[in-house]
Amino acid sequence: MYLKNARKLAWRINSVHPSSLGLHPIVYFYSNEGKHKPASFYFTLALIKELDKKNKYNDFIDVREKFEEFLLNYDYLIQQMTRKYRGAYAAIPHVVEFYFEMINKLKGNDSIISAIEEIIKLPKFNHLTLSATLEDKDIFSNFTTESKSEVFIKEAIKNGLRCAICNGYIHKNAMTIDHIHRKEDGGKGNAENGQITHPYCNTTYKN
Repeated sequence: MYLKNARKLAWRINSVHPSSLGLHPIVYFYSNEGKHKPASFYFTLALIKELDKKNKYNDFIDVREKFEEFLLNYDYLIQQMTRKYRGAYAAIPHVVEFYFEMINKLKGNDSIISAIEEIIKLPKFNHLTLSATLEDKDIFSNFTTESKSEVFIKEAIKNGLRCAICNGYIHKNAMTIDHIHRKEDGGKGNAENGQITHPYCNTTYKN
């Protein structure tokens, strides 16, 4: 049972399985400096499990483009929560609650910044501040390994492939070719009628 559940989660995260959200590792599991963030992995797993439990995948897809922009540009808010709760495990339910608040606000057509401003007014999140600190960074005149990685990641993301349906970032290991004009409606399998999508967007969300 545990192995089946683990496989189901792995399929959901990044695969060509029809259920796959095709989460891009750079967006969900790495820092801007190219360092793997185990805490972000835990938070993403918990988010997926909660989306599944509440049957809210389509709500996530509706706002995925903005949500990923939030993750890329405001990850320091999640770091602030991790510090407050003195570790990733203790912070998991609070981060997931924050994620759902973001999804709900963005689904209501709030901008990313206005959504954050509203959420951090809530008593539970009023310890968060919209300002990144440099306490863990030293600025050198020469490029460090981390700053070089950050330049590369910024360029890779800027020019990254996006899903034609949700406009979220798409990874080479989790993409499908979708008919723009559906087969059921007479769409052909020629290149002009094809688009790159996440498996879930193609097989479930689109339909």
